[in-house]
Amino acid sequence: TVPVIVDGPNGPVLLENIDVADYPYTGYSYEIERDGQTLVSIYVGETLVGFVPKDQAGEFTAASGGKTYPINVLPDPPAPPMPPLPPSAIVDIVYGGRIIGSTGDGTVPVIVNGPNGPVLIDNINIADYPYTGFTYEIERDGQTLVSIYVGETLVGFVPKSQAGLYSASSGGKTYPINVLPEPPSPSSPTPPLPPGSVVDIQFGGKTIGSTTGTTVPVIVTGAGGPELLGAVNVAEFPYTGYSYEIERNGQTLVSVYVGQTLVGFVPKAQAGEFSAYSDGQTYPLSVLPDAPMPPLPPAAVVDIKYEGATIGSTTGSTVPAIVSGADGPELYGNIEAANYPYTGYSYEIQREGQTLTSVYVGSVLVGFLPKDQVGLFTAESDGRTYPLDVLPPPPAPPAPPLPPSAIVDILYNGETIGSTTASTIPAIVYGPSGPQLFGNVDAATYPYTGYSYEIERGGQALVSVYV
Repeated sequence: TVPVIVDGPNGPVLLENIDVADYPYTGYSYEIERDGQTLVSIYVGETLVGFVPKDQAGEFTAASGGKTYPINVLPDPPAPPMPPLPPSAIVDIVYGGRIIGSTGDGTVPVIVNGPNGPVLIDNINIADYPYTGFTYEIERDGQTLVSIYVGETLVGFVPKSQAGLYSASSGGKTYPINVLPEPPSPSSPTPPLPPGSVVDIQFGGKTIGSTTGTTVPVIVTGAGGPELLGAVNVAEFPYTGYSYEIERNGQTLVSVYVGQTLVGFVPKAQAGEFSAYSDGQTYPLSVLPDAPMPPLPPAAVVDIKYEGATIGSTTGSTVPAIVSGADGPELYGNIEAANYPYTGYSYEIQREGQTLTSVYVGSVLVGFLPKDQVGLFTAESDGRTYPLDVLPPPPAPPAPPLPPSAIVDILYNGETIGSTTASTIPAIVYGPSGPQLFGNVDAATYPYTGYSYEIERGGQALVSVYV
């Protein structure tokens, strides 16, 4: 049995005990009525342990064998599913408790807003509106009406803006109304660009430049906005799947495409603001991804730069070590790269009292830089700029295993509070001034199980700790 507890004049009181077998575990709560009160089943894990007032269940706990357990209140059982609407059922469409219209023999009501609220104006043939998973909309009396459903059964048309205020009733049961999603709008794909088309590159609806049979426009940002600078031969920029960049007037221009057709070069920062126009059709412009950076050649000389100035360079076998000087970064000297083979981890060295970290292009060591300033440097080789990579630090070596007979000191803030002996371990409690040794206990009493032990000492709960 389990106890049944109700609210009495002076607090909770035991009313009776009832047979637990009458309430098998289902994953949902039970509710019973006693003394005009609603009581709910309470559990420890999946074990029913009693019934208590529903609105106070969170204030109860369970205790057994000196241990306190939290009380669980399981979720309410789900409401039974609504029976399906019989195929030939007459369905009343209800608004504000009033029947506005009803389905008939193969027809559904059409309801509009009248001067004094919803009114029935027509019944229409249900066969004209087969179920598609999407809503229908019709116009009546200058109003947009939407199809409403019970399940997949069309039961009427009501004003779209008020569909949620209606319900359906049939056979004494009330059913919720469903409004299906709108059908996807058909989208006509942009036709492909015909070969040889003349394409205008537009900005803000204004043509800035146009293609010819063999050239594409080069557009830069001028004092008054985008302007045509000239043209380049399209044959010099074959399609590769990657973008091209060119420099004009100190600006970086990027290639833009319609499909795979190169149609111009525009300022990279504004490429998304341009469009293409040809033969009455507007086309979006595509900017292709940047081409991958080629790997650094094995014997390449790499300059390490800071704010555009070269601070040091690699040689065939050495890399520069750069330190922070009084006026900025300066070369300390070059060191042998062979002393720092690639491991996937960074190296750190000390120079001039500073910590320098190894920097790489790909897996190629190219220098040592002040650790806190690496992001301010770049690498340059053969006219290409490369980002510098800093590898992760090497992992710390694992701690050696504890020898079986080792004496272990337990420290707090660097101070030893207690120590193991050959057969005992310290029990440490909180004293008036902080942690203190309460005594040592026999380690053999607490064999390893993979779980913790708890003991009571000095009125405090202590937990076992392990190396």
